[in-house]
Amino acid sequence: MKVSVVIPTFNREEEVSRAIESAVNQTYTNLEIIVVDDYSQDNTREVVQSVEDDRVQYVLNRRSKGAQGARNTGVEVAGGEWIAFLDSDDVWRKEKTRRQLEFVLNNEGRVHSVYSNFERRRSGNVFWKSSIEKGKVMNKERFLFSNPLGGFSLFMVKKAVIEEVGGVDEGLDAFQDRDLYYRICKEYNIFNLSKNLAIVNVDSSNRISENAKSRLRASIKFYDKYQDRVGGDKSGVEYCMRSDVAQYAALCGRWDIFTQNLFSVSMTIFYCRTKLLEILKSILLKSESLKRIQMELMRG
Repeated sequence: MKVSVVIPTFNREEEVSRAIESAVNQTYTNLEIIVVDDYSQDNTREVVQSVEDDRVQYVLNRRSKGAQGARNTGVEVAGGEWIAFLDSDDVWRKEKTRRQLEFVLNNEGRVHSVYSNFERRRSGNVFWKSSIEKGKVMNKERFLFSNPLGGFSLFMVKKAVIEEVGGVDEGLDAFQDRDLYYRICKEYNIFNLSKNLAIVNVDSSNRISENAKSRLRASIKFYDKYQDRVGGDKSGVEYCMRSDVAQYAALCGRWDIFTQNLFSVSMTIFYCRTKLLEILKSILLKSESLKRIQMELMRG
């Protein structure tokens, strides 16, 4: 059974070789490794093409389509029955593919996609480990306002399934992962393994404010995309989705958008308290950031 590893990358000549190496060194060897270069302006092409392994393919997007577009490009050219995504700054443990495929084969015909636990590192140091519940993901509505799994680097899915649900949504600035998980769970399934099978690296150079702006735009698009399905929903999903918008509005200092969703924020105490805690943390983070800026201005 062939697995197509899809690695989207953009201007990461220094990191992408580690991701490729972790794919090449998998104990399961029936792989093709597709590195989709999203029109990089550095030496990414040379780095990828220097890898001495016939399974590694270099694919160039003729224009920048973003990571989500690069993933779709990889899926289009993939020849494997299964697709395994890997971000270009993350690395897999060598048994990752084998363990996920063993689970698939031991549950023949019942598994459409599979995930696993992972750890997050910053500057080489572990600061968080996931503890996702083992087994089938049951509450698909949760993906509408949070991500109980994580990013794409642990996700492996049948190619036929991801094509059937329409691939990764290229219109979202963020949350493409949970959007895809939601659409898959509606028609198919996701199972999670308890094993820690990857290292997700967090780039500390990312600016919180810029990241929050893209997430605010995405959360509004996300709500617009699914509001017809949750309007008037008695489970409180709509409140939680609107609170998601409020969370990133707080991080951006867009208090006008925050106040528009204030009632929904107040309702999270009944429906999704974890989201309420996230919102409070966002407000505190923004307050601390404003204080630091004010102090710097006073010093100047």
